[in-house]
Amino acid sequence: MREFQKLLEHDESAPEEVEVSPTGILSFRLDFQCDECNNPDDVESYYYDFKSEIDAGYQSYLEKIRVILVQEGYIGK
Repeated sequence: MREFQKLLEHDESAPEEVEVSPTGILSFRLDFQCDECNNPDDVESYYYDFKSEIDAGYQSYLEKIRVILVQEGYIGK
């Protein structure tokens, strides 16, 4: 599991609760913290900014993970 955790690292967070099911499904959780969120408007702004950033980089992040998993021999090409 530690190898999977290293492979799944994200710039903003480290993966938590990394699990592989008996059928080979990989699941994990990423937690994020907003240190500058002092009121509901700050939280909302952080959420929308963060969501936009994730949406913009989602496919490239998935591809990065896929390539690493192939290189490490965890999945086929």
